[in-house]
Amino acid sequence: MWPFKNSQRVEDPDRLRRFLGELNGVDWQSNQQGALTSTFNALNDLIHHEVQFYYRARKKQRLFSILTRGAAIGLASVGVMIPLLAGADTKLFGAAAPYGYPLLVAAGAVLAVNRMFGATGGHIRYVTAQLELERIITKFRLAWIAYVARQPIHSTGVSTAPEAFNLMNDFVDQAYRVIQLETEVWGKSVSEALQEQQAQLPSKPKPEPGIQ
Repeated sequence: MWPFKNSQRVEDPDRLRRFLGELNGVDWQSNQQGALTSTFNALNDLIHHEVQFYYRARKKQRLFSILTRGAAIGLASVGVMIPLLAGADTKLFGAAAPYGYPLLVAAGAVLAVNRMFGATGGHIRYVTAQLELERIITKFRLAWIAYVARQPIHSTGVSTAPEAFNLMNDFVDQAYRVIQLETEVWGKSVSEALQEQQAQLPSKPKPEPGIQ
């Protein structure tokens, strides 16, 4: 049912070209009901690509999130423990005492990388988008089955074609609304992360009066 699902790059715009090619081969003159069914299948294939994209992206971001959060926790824990251990046994841990603060800074840097590249936030967004698209596809399938079930057995579907197109248009609108919202949230999170990083950078010192 999903002729393109083995594609290695589901996010490639080529999927849209293939979808349009599927529609070009539909015969609307002699078999309108069959044409509607072909269009229905092509739409499902198109949006299913987006589900695959979010699924693959969420797996990558989940791994990235686990690695960065784990590294941050490890670095911060060691950074806090070193001064405590040095205070408890100066002879044994005293040489490591100066490394406590640098490790805490490194933990903060790893968390900054997590936020800057949307590791944890991206994983949450991708999971949410994938599940919402799956819900929309499922509801569209049920609505389509209900539409087909209402058709007379020997109907050509001419009189009910507008209803079918309304279902498909609503499906596309809902699906791309989810994708657009996720993209907007991504853009906002990246901008906020960049602004936070810029705010933490040391400002350029102002020249003293009289010095050019």
